[in-house]
Amino acid sequence: MRGALGAALFAMWGLLATVPDVNAAEAGRCTLAQIANSYKEGLLRLSANDHARALISFAPLADAGLGPAQRQVANMYATGQGVAKSPLDAALWSELAFRSGDENSRRHATQYRAELDAAGRGALDQRLGVWRAGGLVCDGARIRLDPKAAEAPLEFGIEFQARVSDDDQATARRILPGIVQSAFDQDPMARIYLSVIETFEFHTGGQYHRYIGWAPKKPGMLRIATNVSMDDSPQYAAKAVLLEAKRKVYESLPDSPFIDLYMRVMGGMKVYGSVYPDVNNGTYFRLMRQAFDMVEKIPPEVKKYVEIVDEIQYGPISKHYKPEGTIDAQGAYYNKVLSEPGHRIIFARRDMLYSSPLYLLQTLVHEGTHAAQDQKSYDIRVEIAKLQRQPGNEQKIAQLMDYPVRWLQGIEGPGGKRVQDMAFECEATQSEIIAIKAVGGSPDVMDASGYIKLCPEQQKLIVKWRDEIGKPAKGGKK
Repeated sequence: MRGALGAALFAMWGLLATVPDVNAAEAGRCTLAQIANSYKEGLLRLSANDHARALISFAPLADAGLGPAQRQVANMYATGQGVAKSPLDAALWSELAFRSGDENSRRHATQYRAELDAAGRGALDQRLGVWRAGGLVCDGARIRLDPKAAEAPLEFGIEFQARVSDDDQATARRILPGIVQSAFDQDPMARIYLSVIETFEFHTGGQYHRYIGWAPKKPGMLRIATNVSMDDSPQYAAKAVLLEAKRKVYESLPDSPFIDLYMRVMGGMKVYGSVYPDVNNGTYFRLMRQAFDMVEKIPPEVKKYVEIVDEIQYGPISKHYKPEGTIDAQGAYYNKVLSEPGHRIIFARRDMLYSSPLYLLQTLVHEGTHAAQDQKSYDIRVEIAKLQRQPGNEQKIAQLMDYPVRWLQGIEGPGGKRVQDMAFECEATQSEIIAIKAVGGSPDVMDASGYIKLCPEQQKLIVKWRDEIGKPAKGGKK
């Protein structure tokens, strides 16, 4: 299948990519809801011991590459329910399910292979080597395999956030076909997962991240940073796109955990690693886990700032960035542009090989404070919108407007130019001080902060803290 796709995969792309807001739903193309509903129908039939009809639901999905459906077919072959018992077929479908990312197939893939003799294992490897996913066609609730669908080009809408320049739009149109083709090249089961993406929405990644993730409240829309064009190969963006598609599909299916090497859930927060092979995710996840252990020790008035964050993305420098894509290796930041209620994002860009759990605790608390500030700004703007519907609220609206204006636009600086309002950074710095003190850290930790010198009240807190423990500042006297 992969070889046949080739250039034909994007034969229609030139026309499609020039038109924003394209409706990408092709006739017969299966939606995520249709795929999920067919799988759930199979589970219902299975629970009713109607194995023959369960197979009717599972088989097309399995042939198309859906891991959980492949697991169900494997188990049916292993037990002889609905089909003739076949250890070889059970091993085949279980191995395919495991390769597709189905966590529940991990043990059986090993078990079923081990139960085969040498000749059986040889036959298994031969069949795995030539196996190719089929294509699905949907007509209402009915899903069927169609050989032509496996070779037809996948079409996608393409949209751009307002800040994306004309040049970056042109670049996005140029690189996206290669990214999708690379995803097909990486995984013979890619089609069923990529098909749930209806639209790619490009945003400005700036210098500091290559974020790829689903747009909240916009089903089928996957956001992708324009600066993935700064990679030396499209394969890394392709890997991230395919990962996000698989995560979305697996989350939609009952009892179907996904083997996700690049994401952990800690304290209710999704913690994402980097897909770039030269980035050490293991160290990152280990230090982050230790940081979350520290979070349990901080006071509720500060812990709430961590709890408001929904995900943290790890994106240190990779050797696979082109020179113009090299980023600042220090620090972390809260992203206002991509964040919204229920989807608050922190980006960490310091290489964890040169970091510590305490630094990550500071990051979570400081940037989480910004997430809370962003939420407050949002809530005020919602309140203002309600007041604007009624006359006589002008004075109250003017008073309320101060906070979101300072948060989003800054304050007036020299020459009338708007600059960052340091009050927000000072508040976040104070949260750091409280957290570090609560976990038994030293006030010396705050020496590396670039904000202490700009925040008089927070300086006083540090002095008071030093007095409490009898530890003067460096160069000072006790």
